[in-house]
Amino acid sequence: MTRAVAQVSTFPAGDEAAIASCITDALSQGGWVNFAPGLLEDLEELLPREGPFSALFGRPVRPFAEVSVVPEKSIVSIGVNHGAGRLGASGLSERGLALPSGWKLTQDHARRGLVVEAPRDVAPLAGFVATALVALTASAPQQTWTALRYGGSN
Repeated sequence: MTRAVAQVSTFPAGDEAAIASCITDALSQGGWVNFAPGLLEDLEELLPREGPFSALFGRPVRPFAEVSVVPEKSIVSIGVNHGAGRLGASGLSERGLALPSGWKLTQDHARRGLVVEAPRDVAPLAGFVATALVALTASAPQQTWTALRYGGSN
């Protein structure tokens, strides 16, 4: 099995324009993009792992958000791994992450994080990712964030 190659971008922490640009690339070219606080050398745990048990034992320790394009649909899936436990809609609202109309919380798991389905409207997606990575992380704030984009025409 070959390791997926990522297109790497770094940008100032919380830069919604940079996040929006990466999401736009994923929407136009397919695939997905991972966003995480920190620099690439700090994020090795976010790179895909090989082997049959990587999904079980290869979980990243650092909070990150993944934005995936759902083929043939008008939605985007946003997954956020974090250490905040189960949140539910009220817990998200308390942290400044109230879901806009038309968004749906499809998973809220203590260990696997949360998954939200949203329309393909880039600005609210970028705002949600930026807010989620700040609101749901217990680690010290980072000055630089990294995006790893996979799929499409890397």
